[in-house]
Amino acid sequence: MMASSGRPFNITLGQDAFGTGVFDTRPSLAPPGAPGSVSTRYGTFYTYPVAGLPVILPHEFFGPNLFSLNLRLAKTFGFGEKKGSSNTGGGGWHGPRGGGLGGRGLSGGGPSPGLFGGGAENSRFSLEFSVNVRSVFNIINLGAPVGNIGSPYFGHSTYVNGWMGYRHLDLQVRFNF
Repeated sequence: MMASSGRPFNITLGQDAFGTGVFDTRPSLAPPGAPGSVSTRYGTFYTYPVAGLPVILPHEFFGPNLFSLNLRLAKTFGFGEKKGSSNTGGGGWHGPRGGGLGGRGLSGGGPSPGLFGGGAENSRFSLEFSVNVRSVFNIINLGAPVGNIGSPYFGHSTYVNGWMGYRHLDLQVRFNF
C-alpha cells in the first residue's frame, strides 16, 4: 500500500511582470469582488502584481492526495527428484520421542503426493505462476494542478501520476531448474 499527501504547487501569474525573463511572479491577494481580481477555489487574486499587497507564499497549496494498493499472488509447483537425495518422502511426524518436524516444517510431510505435489523448495524443478496487480482499486491518482492563473486549465490536473496511475495487471510464469 502506498499513500501520500498531495505535492505542493505554486500559483503564478504566468507572465514576466518585472521584465526579468522569469515567469514565476505570484499574484497578490485580493478582497472578494475587487475589480481586476479573479475568484478561484484557492482564493481571490489580482491578475497583476499590486505594490504593497501581500502575495501568495511559494508552495502554499497542495495537489490531490495519492493512494495505491498493490497485490502479488504466486503459486509454485515443484516436480522432479528432490535435490541432494533420491528419497521421495517428506519427513513428517515420527512419534513423541523421535524425528522432529521433517523437511517441510509445520506443514506436515509424508510421501510425495505425485507429479506436481510437495514442497517446491526441495524439488529439482519448479514452475511458478504469479499475478501482479498495481492499483487494485483502480483509483486514478492525478498530478499537481496547473498553477498558472492565466491558463484555461488553472486548478485542474492535466496528467495522471505515473508511478501510481491506472490499474496494471502483469501475469508471469517462471521455470526454475
